[in-house]
Amino acid sequence: MRSPYVSILILVTGFMMMPVALAENGSSGDFEQEELETFLQARADVLSIQEEYSNRLQSAQDDQAVAQLQAEAREKMAAAVQDAGLSIDEFNQIAQAAQSDPDVAAELESLAE
Repeated sequence: MRSPYVSILILVTGFMMMPVALAENGSSGDFEQEELETFLQARADVLSIQEEYSNRLQSAQDDQAVAQLQAEAREKMAAAVQDAGLSIDEFNQIAQAAQSDPDVAAELESLAE
């Protein structure tokens, strides 16, 4: 089973088709608690958008409709991340760190509880 952080990383890097900005050293000391809390809020918003559009994509009638829905979803997800107070790069850095650094993943898990 994939961790939720791997899923969100795949979502943001694949579905949004934006480059992942890898953190130089993904230790938990690289992120303030406020940044991690902001990430969790943005992640919740992005997952909600992903779920909404996943359902809509399943009922799309043609390739043009799929492309339009994907573009809308990318825009909404990017806006959700930025509205939460993070850049796409910052969001991706935290997602990458959570996937590769157990300390970051544990801290995010603790904050999410």
